[in-house]
Amino acid sequence: MRVLLINPQGNYPNKGPSLDMIPQGPAYISGMMIAQGHAVRGVNTSWILSDETAPDALARSIKENIHEFEPQVIAVGGMVAEYLFVRDAIGFVRKFAPDTPILLGGSILTNDRSLFETLRPDFGIMDEGELPIKELLHALETGGSVEAIENISYWRDGRPVYNKLRNANYGLDELPLPDYDVMEIEKYFQISNQFDNYFHVITQKYPRVLPLSSGRSCPFKCTFCQYSTLDGSRRKYRGRSMQSVVDEIAYFHNKYEINILKIYDDLFSVKSDRIYEFCDLLNKSNIKIDWNASMRVGDVTLDLLKAMKDAGCIHIGYGFESADDGVLKSMNKRITASQIQNAIELSEQAGIGVQANFIFGDPKETRESVEKTIYFYKKYGIDHIIHTDYIMPYPGSPIFDVAKAKGLIESNIAYCETLHYRPRYNMTEMSDQEFYKAIDPIIEDKLAGAKFAENVRIGIDTSPKFKSAFFATRVPYAVQCTCPHCSEEQDFVFPMPKRDIGKWSERARFFPPHKFYCGSCYKRILISLLSIGGMEESFTKYLMELQSIAASGKSIVIANTVPYEIIDSLKAYGVDFDKLNINRFLQKENLTQFTSFLDYKCETRSTENVMRNAHLLHVILPHHAAELVLEDLRATGLPDSKILTMDTTQIPDAKYLAANGCEDPTDLRLVAASA
Repeated sequence: MRVLLINPQGNYPNKGPSLDMIPQGPAYISGMMIAQGHAVRGVNTSWILSDETAPDALARSIKENIHEFEPQVIAVGGMVAEYLFVRDAIGFVRKFAPDTPILLGGSILTNDRSLFETLRPDFGIMDEGELPIKELLHALETGGSVEAIENISYWRDGRPVYNKLRNANYGLDELPLPDYDVMEIEKYFQISNQFDNYFHVITQKYPRVLPLSSGRSCPFKCTFCQYSTLDGSRRKYRGRSMQSVVDEIAYFHNKYEINILKIYDDLFSVKSDRIYEFCDLLNKSNIKIDWNASMRVGDVTLDLLKAMKDAGCIHIGYGFESADDGVLKSMNKRITASQIQNAIELSEQAGIGVQANFIFGDPKETRESVEKTIYFYKKYGIDHIIHTDYIMPYPGSPIFDVAKAKGLIESNIAYCETLHYRPRYNMTEMSDQEFYKAIDPIIEDKLAGAKFAENVRIGIDTSPKFKSAFFATRVPYAVQCTCPHCSEEQDFVFPMPKRDIGKWSERARFFPPHKFYCGSCYKRILISLLSIGGMEESFTKYLMELQSIAASGKSIVIANTVPYEIIDSLKAYGVDFDKLNINRFLQKENLTQFTSFLDYKCETRSTENVMRNAHLLHVILPHHAAELVLEDLRATGLPDSKILTMDTTQIPDAKYLAANGCEDPTDLRLVAASA
């Protein structure tokens, strides 16, 4: 049969390419279908370069592929976070191919089968999909019955029918290799870059990253996990033979020249003897590749970590979640804060990087537990890549039921339709005000405590690897620097959007430093991009004046409110906001009632409000609209002697101007000189 496979777009409904990791699920499904002799074609909007809206691009792509391929079956799948994509894809298929059967799979149904009735595909597949889709396609092709096919749902006389779930007791070695060609993986490789290094931990200058699974499921039941309510054989960990895993690595290493491997097991450390075997086989294969995996802090030993390091492991993803033992117990993590500390120390000794999460907002979270976790993070984790965020209740997790019981989630559909906004749910006993005041600072301070790279040199990379259409609107900045932790030289490329940096409003986009990750010691570092925007000299002067003001204790007015990213950046560059004697903030909007910003009074930037405090210095924070703020202040009659702002007239180096498409840098310099 001809099967059109619509692959999920991780950043939908946002337009533009998705830089998320290429998903494994559709690749495994395609591999099974191809092994059964079916013709499979993919719809891959994740790599589309277009000015269209995401729904328009999806509709056009589905329509074109239906017209060209004339599929007999159309399959789509995803997670609950991809609900909008799945909903729209099904709608477009109904419009352009109303008589073609639609198959829906993925965890979106595994964790909430009621969505089968909401989205109304012709067939649904719950849990692992390889065997069900093999049997379902055979039934559709031969006209056979679907009543005995386990793990599927369908319609009978207008009513949904859910067949029983199968025992997941078959060997994973029996499954065909995943097929990534259906996902146009070369396009994925072309747009992969190091700008998202901080999340994906990219250690190669020209990365070619591929996920791999050595086993499925996890024997633990953390309360925030969407799979923790599954039972029976569906919870039992099943591992592949490590020889088959290394054979797969060799196959894809040879086929795609991959240089980074992400082991996507829910938990790689279920059995330590498997890890030792994997390391031994990988070393014997002579495949040189960086790799990482997820492990529990209670499973690591120094001997195990050293074996992993010797086999090419660059970092481990740990599930810290909290440093408060009471919260960890509530989460059913079955670990302690002391074990987390031990895992960090052992990883450092072994020379392996640490990546982890602290998630705040478990029902047992208190202000004291938040403070305990923040203290732990600053003491033990400040140099590592540790993400902080609010806990998210997903369907299938026990805390999802808690959120519904508290009335925080009114309906599953409303939840799914707003999930891409990353809503926050206060499931604790704290008031909303106390809840957000306790947690927001650690969520927003993304740069706190990070060290800046030294001896930074930024040029333009001319490699042919950046000649694809994706990079036509980007500049591949070649960055060389020295790691402040290990003193090793680093050499990376940051592809960043082209900007009209002859204008301050565009140069200012380079003010926030870039979060990065040392490829030698695997600790986090910051890269200053000020030189690209020609801002080094002016910001150094501005910073010295701010620090002098802080030391003097003089009262000041901040003339503009800015995104917290700017505040976070100023702190990283050395501005101590706690020592600034801030009288109030001003903003452009006409405020009719009392408003605060960072717990300071905030007023409209009107002539009356400015002149009332004309005796105070008015500080303009670096922002793309700083020139407009300066115009506003001058229009009120405030003299320049009472205004502190960065010099916005300095022009970047000619090589950066040329790389960003500024045709005549000399003319720009003359304009600046006469300003």
